Amino acid sequence: MFADGNANSKKVLFQSILNDRSSAVVLLHGFLGSGSEWTEIAQMLRKRGRAHVLTPDLPGHGSSKIAPDRSLRLADFLPETKNFRKLLIWGYSMGGRIALEETAAWLKAPSDPPIAGLIIESSDPGLADEKEKRIRSERDEAWALRFERESLPQVLENWYNQEVFSSLSPERKEILIREKSAGDGGKLAAALRAYSVSGQRNHSGVFKSVPTIYLCGDLDRKYRAIAAKLAKDYPQLNVKAIENGDHNLHRFHAEELVKTVFEG
Repeated sequence: MFADGNANSKKVLFQSILNDRSSAVVLLHGFLGSGSEWTEIAQMLRKRGRAHVLTPDLPGHGSSKIAPDRSLRLADFLPETKNFRKLLIWGYSMGGRIALEETAAWLKAPSDPPIAGLIIESSDPGLADEKEKRIRSERDEAWALRFERESLPQVLENWYNQEVFSSLSPERKEILIREKSAGDGGKLAAALRAYSVSGQRNHSGVFKSVPTIYLCGDLDRKYRAIAAKLAKDYPQLNVKAIENGDHNLHRFHAEELVKTVFEG
């Protein structure tokens, strides 16, 4: 169903980056998350190669002291990236959008280190329809107000009842709610406003210029549909649907994801 986008060449490229001790793999979590949710994948990557594996807390999340702002570049909250020869960026959901924003900015004004590849997981490259953007903006603002005003565990219960998370089992939802209940509601509200897809340009054109693998779960109806459209519009893009995969792939399907990206 999906385009392979010269999958073997990407596997070779990504493995070469992973084997290069002067390069870095940057793992960017989604909204509500933290760098710690990449622990399993980070351990696998370090065993497979010699590249540095970086798992930052994004602005508004975890231990980050940086206020969320869409204009921030990767080096603003992860300055050590300047020390590497190449970057491979893996972004999930909000982190995927940040990765695409960063790559689009880099393509417009190239600088070192180059972004040699992207892994985009369950992420929307951007909305094209203005009405859809307005609806999403209003919805995200309503959620932001709830994060500011209500008990975080209660808001999370409602958050994970959204349709986009319907592929997650009740047990997995409980795990995520428990893990994310220690967050700061005010900071999360600021992050939601700053990084809402409603305020993002559509960056799918990045796929024409930077080797990219797009990952989705085959049980995740929303992102499987996005993946199918991207595969049709961008034949150079390698799109993979993970069998029995849900929305949060890196958290619950780590081993299969690593094999898919680096072994094909």
